[in-house]
Amino acid sequence: MVSRPSNAAGNHRRAAMVLIAVTAAILISAAVPIETKMSPAWRIQVAATGPSPQPLPKCRVTQIWQHYTFQSEGQEDRKLTDSEGWVEFPERSVKATLFERITGAIRNLNDGVHASFGPDVGLLVSCRGYETELVKYRGEGAPTGVILLRKR
Repeated sequence: MVSRPSNAAGNHRRAAMVLIAVTAAILISAAVPIETKMSPAWRIQVAATGPSPQPLPKCRVTQIWQHYTFQSEGQEDRKLTDSEGWVEFPERSVKATLFERITGAIRNLNDGVHASFGPDVGLLVSCRGYETELVKYRGEGAPTGVILLRKR
């Protein structure tokens, strides 16, 4: 007579296989990068304040972005306004795995009350003879329009 494994032993094997499969799926999904959109494309004109704003060519505009939850350093892109004061930046996005997002958030907790989380995007606009302006993107709509600078 051939002995067969009991139902209990077969159930334990199936449960172990399911546990291994679920664990593998979780580990694999934690290693797949997830893309997060930081900001849409920007088209901004820089102009001087006054009754009729005058476009300012050759102003330096620096776009700065960082996702504080998982990036320890920000990124930036510097451009000069064209002859009509316009500057454009492409859509910005960052990628990080679930593992990086979780460990980054935990690492940020070490900063205590100074900890920062989530995306931060802004423009730093500087032009000779004018005050420097910082414009933050608040995550709604496409940032377009005119940034007005005051004379120093």
